[in-house]
Amino acid sequence: MKIENPDFRLPEGGTGKRVLICEINIAELSVAAMEFNLPNGFDFFEVLIRDIRLTDDDVTMNMQVGDSTNELISDNIYNWMMYRSSLAGGEFTSAVDDNRFALAPTGLALGIGNDLNEGFNSEVIIHNAWNDRVFFHMSAKSVFMDASVSTDISHSLIGGGLSVVRQIDRISFIPSSGNFLSGIFKVYGITGATGGA
Repeated sequence: MKIENPDFRLPEGGTGKRVLICEINIAELSVAAMEFNLPNGFDFFEVLIRDIRLTDDDVTMNMQVGDSTNELISDNIYNWMMYRSSLAGGEFTSAVDDNRFALAPTGLALGIGNDLNEGFNSEVIIHNAWNDRVFFHMSAKSVFMDASVSTDISHSLIGGGLSVVRQIDRISFIPSSGNFLSGIFKVYGITGATGGA
């Protein structure tokens, strides 16, 4: 592991060490899911997802989590999303009890896909992954574009968590159909977090 920025400034104003755990550059790899183990000993994790293209079109992006006794947890998951399209305007909030966290809108025509002008980018924060005394939760900011309407760029804010306490040790990113075609995943661990509001 590599310490990328020993004086990483946390969003809430504190400081900590930002350690690069894993970096994968997908180049014609064509895999159906990207799964990462989360090592113990970090305060929280940050996942940066950049320039994702897929083999299928009009696809939504999802995240699943697992613990030491479950490959992937498929119950007790709750998440919400605030979404805005630069073309259509408007916002919505959705509450979901499903087997995965949605990082891009579900059931909308504005899916990501395989066009050269389409892409998906996101920053995902994982809280309390290894803590079996408090609830796991996540938050994400995403931006993506539907190439069928060249002026439409969409943004979403996502939050979610488990309604039961689990020790989460892996995360998996899974498109609703098709495979990953290209893009970059970086997983960071943040340790020594201090200060902040």
